[in-house]
Amino acid sequence: MSSYEVVEEQREEEGQSPYTMLNVVAKQEGETYIFHDVNLSRHKLEALIAICNRDQVSPIHFDEVLLDYIKMDMENLKPEIIITK
Repeated sequence: MSSYEVVEEQREEEGQSPYTMLNVVAKQEGETYIFHDVNLSRHKLEALIAICNRDQVSPIHFDEVLLDYIKMDMENLKPEIIITK
């Protein structure tokens, strides 16, 4: 079983203003995977994470699912990912 959550991280880099980075933490079978600085609004990222939790997306495929989600969002479609098992 896999689970996903959004985790905020405060970043301060020399020469830049501090900012909040959104990371995705995925857990599956005792392993933890962290996807750093996912460039989506928090609202959209939480919607994607809900889909991943609902459909039990393997962390191995998260990057593909994320790219599909962004592509659909850019095309102004309602993102609904259909995952077959």
